[in-house]
Amino acid sequence: MATITSIIRQNPTGSPTNIDSVVFRVTFSEDVQNVNTDDFELSGTAASDGSITSVTPFSASEYDITIDGVGNSNGSINLDISPTQNITAVSDSSPLDTAIAPLTEETFTLDNTAPLLTSVTRAIPAAALTNADTLTFRATFDDSVTNVTGDDFVITGPTGVTITATQVSGDPTAYNIQVSGGDLANFNGNVDIALAGGADISDAAGNLVNATGATFESYQLDNTAPELLSFTRLTPLGDTTNADSITFLATFSEAVENVGVNDFVINTVPASGTASITSVTPSATNPTTQYEITIGSGIGFYNGEIGIDLAASPTIRDLANNALPTGEPVTDETYTLDNIAATIQSVTAVGGAADDGSYRTGDVIEIAVQFSEDVTVTGTPELQLETGVTDAVATYVRQGATPDILIFSYTVADGENAGDLNYRSQNALILPAGATVSDAAGNNANLTLPALTGADSLATNQDIVIDTVLPTVTSIARLTPANA
Repeated sequence: MATITSIIRQNPTGSPTNIDSVVFRVTFSEDVQNVNTDDFELSGTAASDGSITSVTPFSASEYDITIDGVGNSNGSINLDISPTQNITAVSDSSPLDTAIAPLTEETFTLDNTAPLLTSVTRAIPAAALTNADTLTFRATFDDSVTNVTGDDFVITGPTGVTITATQVSGDPTAYNIQVSGGDLANFNGNVDIALAGGADISDAAGNLVNATGATFESYQLDNTAPELLSFTRLTPLGDTTNADSITFLATFSEAVENVGVNDFVINTVPASGTASITSVTPSATNPTTQYEITIGSGIGFYNGEIGIDLAASPTIRDLANNALPTGEPVTDETYTLDNIAATIQSVTAVGGAADDGSYRTGDVIEIAVQFSEDVTVTGTPELQLETGVTDAVATYVRQGATPDILIFSYTVADGENAGDLNYRSQNALILPAGATVSDAAGNNANLTLPALTGADSLATNQDIVIDTVLPTVTSIARLTPANA
C-alpha cells in the first residue's frame, strides 16, 4: 500500500515568494497511478485565492502539482490530499494509505505586498543645522529588506559625495545611510536625500520597496564661521562718562552660543589692572546675536579710554559649531571715563583790560568764569560780589566763546561801591535750587573760586571801581580876587 512520503516546494524552492504560480512536488513511497487535480486540495490563509491547475509526473512516484492565481495573494498555502482521492499503487492497485502523514510537508508563504520605506531621518548628528563633514541618515522600513546599498539613494545639494549603506545591528528594517566626501566640508545649504529611481531594495519575497508616503528629513549645512560685527556703547550711550558700571553691546553676524566672561578682555589707555568684566548676558532684543558685556568693577576712579577686545582663544561658536575667528570688529566703540571734576581757573571781565574803569548805577559789567574743561549749565547759577554795605549778585546769562567759560551779568545798583571789584569769597559761586554745573562725564564741577588775592581772582585780573556816591558841594570860596 502506497503512502505519501513528502510534499515539498518545487518552484520556487524558497519561501516567502511573490510569484504568480507555485509548484509542490509530491513523493510517494512507490509508483502510483490515477493521480490528477481532483486528488488534492488547498488549505491555509491564502487557499481561496489559488486553484490547482495541473498535475505533472516527474516520475511514477513523484508528481508536480501546479497552483495558479496567487499573484496578488498574501498568506500561507498548503497542499493536502483530498478525502475523495482515488490514487492507487501500480503494483497491486491498492488504495493510497492516507493515515500515515508525510515525513516532510512544506508550505508556501505568499507575499505580494511591497515593503514600505517609512522614513529617512537624521541620525548623526541629530540636529538639522551642522558643519559635520560626514552625515548619517537612518532609513527605516516596515519590513525586513535586503540589497540596500548607497546606489539606492540620491543626495541633492553637495556634489561628488560618497554614499554608503549599513544595516543597523540586529535590525533588518533599519539602515544607516552615510554621506561623506565631495564638497561637503565647504558646502553651505540643504542636504536632501531621496530614494533613487532604480532602487532595487526588496523584501525576502522579492517585492521592490515602495517609498510612497515616506518622510525625508534633511540637513542644513553651515560651514561659514560667524563674524563679530561690532562692539558698541549701550549703557550709557554717550562716549564720555563717570559711571561706575558700563555696558557694551557685542553684535554677531548670526546666532552664537558659549558666550561668556572669559571670551572678552578689557582694553584701557592708560592701563588699569583693577577693571573687570562682571557679566555677559544675551540681549533682550536679539538674544541669539547680541550680548551685553558689563564692566561693573574697578572703574569708579579710573580716568582714560576703556574698550572691549576678544580674548586670545574665545569659545564662541555658531549653532553649526563653527568657531568664531579672533580679531576686532570694524565698529569698535570705546568709553572715555572721566572721574575728575572741572575746576575754576580764573575770573575776569569779558572785555579784559578794556572793561577796567569806574562804573556807576545802571552800568552793566559781564564777568567771565573760566573752568578747566567744558561744562554744561542748568538753571541760573549766581556769583556773589563784594560791593560794600549792600553785596551785589551777578547772574549767569550764557556760555562764553568756548564751552569752558560761563558769563555772569552784573548791573550796578544804588548803594553798591567797591574800590577794586571782587567776589565775596572763594565760595561765592552758588547754585540755587535746580541749578547745576557739570562736565561732559556728569561730574559736578568744583565751584571753589581762586583766592581773593590770588593771581586768577577778579580783583587781580581787573581794575574795576564801583562808585554810586553822588558828589556834593562842600564849599564855595572866592578865588579871584581873593578879597571880598
